[in-house]
Amino acid sequence: MRKGPLKVSGLVASGKVKLPEPGNGQEGSSRPAESTDTPMTQPQRSLDKDVSAPGLGPAANQPSLDSTTADNLDVSLADVTPPAASHDVQDESLPALTSVAEAVRHAYPGAVKIPLALVDDSPYQPRKEYDPEKLDELAMTMNTAGQAEPIRVRKKGARFELISGHRRKRAALSLGWVEIPAFIEEKDDAKARSDTMLAAIGSHGLSDWEIAGLLKVAMDEGLASNQRQLAAWSGLNLSKVNGCLQMLQLPPSILSYLERRPSLFGYETSRVILSLVKEYPGHLADIERGVDRLVEGKAQNTLKGWVLQAIKGRPQADQDRSMITNAGRLIFTTKRDSDRAVVVNCKSMDVDMAEFEKKLQAWLEEQASSVAGGADPATEEK
Repeated sequence: MRKGPLKVSGLVASGKVKLPEPGNGQEGSSRPAESTDTPMTQPQRSLDKDVSAPGLGPAANQPSLDSTTADNLDVSLADVTPPAASHDVQDESLPALTSVAEAVRHAYPGAVKIPLALVDDSPYQPRKEYDPEKLDELAMTMNTAGQAEPIRVRKKGARFELISGHRRKRAALSLGWVEIPAFIEEKDDAKARSDTMLAAIGSHGLSDWEIAGLLKVAMDEGLASNQRQLAAWSGLNLSKVNGCLQMLQLPPSILSYLERRPSLFGYETSRVILSLVKEYPGHLADIERGVDRLVEGKAQNTLKGWVLQAIKGRPQADQDRSMITNAGRLIFTTKRDSDRAVVVNCKSMDVDMAEFEKKLQAWLEEQASSVAGGADPATEEK
């Protein structure tokens, strides 16, 4: 009885399991390759193939067999026996793989080492913020297990421009590396722009605000003409594409928060802010105060309730707070901290705090002079 088509595993593709030649009349099962009088030539590894080494997971991107070839091979999955759990079976064309890093080096024979000092960030890279804790975690992983995948660069004169690997570059620099494995690719500006942006979308921790900027550039450069095409180009779902682009419609004073801290909130919270601005256009200062609470670490899902309470009836904790605004933009808040204390908080990055402090001190000295010039109530009583 003819057996079902074979799904080729990494063991077959790497030569660790031999299959009978089509038409040789053998019906036997596949076994791990053994030494014979005529040594078997190991297949050469290509750039797109994975290495079936312990700890690297299943092989990916292996060539598949069409139905005709599979029928001729007449081998079932049950006939392909993986090596024992001890991993004694090894590709003899490679030295012993002592670490994941060494396995990765053999998995990417097309990579070369280039000086880190010559690697520049891409001008098309949308990331504005690099989380130092996440970079430390990546550096720790690279230090113990090696670099999981070479960075991708293109040649720019005597230097290199990154296509992917901006976080890995920074982690490598923090480790004191002077060289880094890389694929050097030939790309014109248009292709480099597209590939860099696509690589960024799939990278770790890119914020919704950074994605919004990326999608706008893609539209401006003609990579897509509508949101549906953007979704197909980027691999993002249509709802996220729509939500991220809507972030660009936030008031300038709210956008300034995202410019300083891109990961402050995502597109879902942005939709809440846009609905509040639309419904309460005269209360932008209250909405900004709600965003201030996000800066302080408050949960995003509390924003709407807090702003509505501030608009319709101030929260108890803020009954003594006053706001100083300019054209609807919050500049200062003052709050009675006690019977004899007032706290002034500057909310605008445009205020020169050194100049503000001088003027405040001058005003306080003036107030102190007027108080000192008056009679002492205790003396009058005597």
